[in-house]
Amino acid sequence: MSFRVKIMAIIMAVLVSALLLLAFSTSKITSHRVKLHSAESAGTPHVPEVDAALKLALENGYQTGGWFGLRRAFAEAKPDGSYMVFDTTGRVQASTRHSFLGAKIDDAGLLLADEGRLRLLLDIKGALQLIAADGAIGSIVFMPDMGLGSEEPGDLAGLISKDIWIAAVAVGALALLLSWFAVQKALAPVNAASEAIDKLRDGDDTLLVPVEGRDEIARIAESLNLLLGEQRHSQKVRQSLLADLAHELRTPLTGLRCQAETLVDGLKQASPENLRSLLDGVLHLQALYADLEALALADADKLPLTLTTQDLTPLLGECVRTAQMLDGAQVIELADTGADLKVHADPKRLQQVVLNILSNAVRYSNGGKPITVLVTHEEALAFIDIIDSGPGISLEHADAVFTRFFRSDPARDPNAGGHGLGLSIARHTARAMGGDVKLMNPGAAGAHFRIIVQIAKK
Repeated sequence: MSFRVKIMAIIMAVLVSALLLLAFSTSKITSHRVKLHSAESAGTPHVPEVDAALKLALENGYQTGGWFGLRRAFAEAKPDGSYMVFDTTGRVQASTRHSFLGAKIDDAGLLLADEGRLRLLLDIKGALQLIAADGAIGSIVFMPDMGLGSEEPGDLAGLISKDIWIAAVAVGALALLLSWFAVQKALAPVNAASEAIDKLRDGDDTLLVPVEGRDEIARIAESLNLLLGEQRHSQKVRQSLLADLAHELRTPLTGLRCQAETLVDGLKQASPENLRSLLDGVLHLQALYADLEALALADADKLPLTLTTQDLTPLLGECVRTAQMLDGAQVIELADTGADLKVHADPKRLQQVVLNILSNAVRYSNGGKPITVLVTHEEALAFIDIIDSGPGISLEHADAVFTRFFRSDPARDPNAGGHGLGLSIARHTARAMGGDVKLMNPGAAGAHFRIIVQIAKK
């Protein structure tokens, strides 16, 4: 489930729950209010002693003017309390509550009145009869306070509406509280990622973000963990690079200082041989600087290149002759099967790549066995394979051999061969030209490197 769907599901669940709870509360509130008012209005009304003067005034009013006269007498008497006057058919002829006028009582003694929309249960048989000259004309009954509170209709609806509003506010507050907890739980991975980013900004890259599920947040957490891992690796590589660079500089600088001090102190004469030794140290530092500059430019994709169409065979022949000058006894065989093969490359940079690998091959090969340089091609790529008879490169060092300052010799003696930047420079340079450098036989005797170059388009 995606994070978006998860949030929408939480919102929908909270809304549906709130609506259901509100509907249930409304039903209960309405039922409770109706039952309460029905209970207050139910039962036999109390019939107190009606004031004799009121009874007589009503009877006289009827005698003089019928029901109209009775109603006029009823209004003039202004009785204290709630009274109703019914005729012999059960119809209300006079009442202190005007909304009851004209209402009729059924055989069960139920009076349906508009006021408050209540059913009122009245005991007509227990009411006090009114007598005129022609006999009984009706009854008068005293109505105790039933909590209606007003002569205006809709009071019960107002009470129910008020209770529903209170319930709605309570349900809304509960829904907000539940939503807050649910969203906090859903956002827990986001908070963890934010905490990791804050710590990374402060320099602490040891924290890992917990990965839960397979949604977008989980993928962000995985990517952030990968980024943190790469950050830790880069930090280690940077620290190792600084340590290696310090080591590479320490040895020649120490040698130069010692030789210069001996010359200054007069322990040695400024002979050509002694000055040559100083020059060799300076040249070593200059070569190290050039290599580091080339790596920096390659990392920044700013390595200056002049890509042209170049005949591969003459270029490799010149590289072989240069490499043989390093050790005249070492045989290098150029098995060129790519006659007239033209490549798209910078000739000087390509020579640098080939010579880097050839110089390593000359350094580590057994002088009795030749080094083979083989050229093949496939579709748009040319392959330059350089195979030596040295001890080879172990599986353990197969990946590290292209890293900067790498040497398989634990003693890290600079005199054992270069300063550990050749293969790294070769790979970066080849990739800058659209090719690559690969180790083809890790773990086997004799190193086999392949230089990949793009073939020039015709």
